[in-house]
Amino acid sequence: TTAAEVAKDIQVVHIPPFSGIGAEETRLVQQEYQDLLIGQGKPGDILRNLLLEVFDRRKEDKDDPSWDELCQQVEDVFRYTLLPPQVEGRAFIVCEYLKGVPRKGHGNEGYARLDIATAGSGFLQVLLILAFFYARPASVLLMDEPDAHLHVILQKQVYDQLRLIASRRKCQLLIATHSEVLIDNTGPGQILSFYRKPHPLITDTERDEVREAIK
Repeated sequence: TTAAEVAKDIQVVHIPPFSGIGAEETRLVQQEYQDLLIGQGKPGDILRNLLLEVFDRRKEDKDDPSWDELCQQVEDVFRYTLLPPQVEGRAFIVCEYLKGVPRKGHGNEGYARLDIATAGSGFLQVLLILAFFYARPASVLLMDEPDAHLHVILQKQVYDQLRLIASRRKCQLLIATHSEVLIDNTGPGQILSFYRKPHPLITDTERDEVREAIK
């Protein structure tokens, strides 16, 4: 088997940074058009479609854990409850969440149902990344500034989650970042620096120098 033949089986997905979300989103059945919007830097325009794809997987396989895992990660990071997408009989996909986690058997427990478009950019950035993880299983995920819109503590928490999910799903993350947090929490041997000229890092000292340069 040649390297070229192996490369054909490698699935690559590009995840741009979150750049806004519309008030309404129609269902886009053709993935080619979704890919076009991603290429135009508009991943927020397909966020609801991605969530719907993950949720609908249970129609084909009732044991598929993807939606439950995604919801659990949203709960772990934000203490929010992601509600099932709704599209039947509607012109647009409805995706809502609760700003809290109701106790089981207590309904919404007073939490209002809110459209995801009302959420903060940090929540939407993380939700977008998770939606891509589960809706577009791939061998390699190219992530552009996944730390965008996230404060320092959340950057570390989300980065740990991403590495855990990637390990479970046996995929590789290639991340473009200027985040000191991500650099500090990555071994120098896994960092390719573009400071002055592209080169792999070898020592912790080199990593510290890159972090200082970013400052």
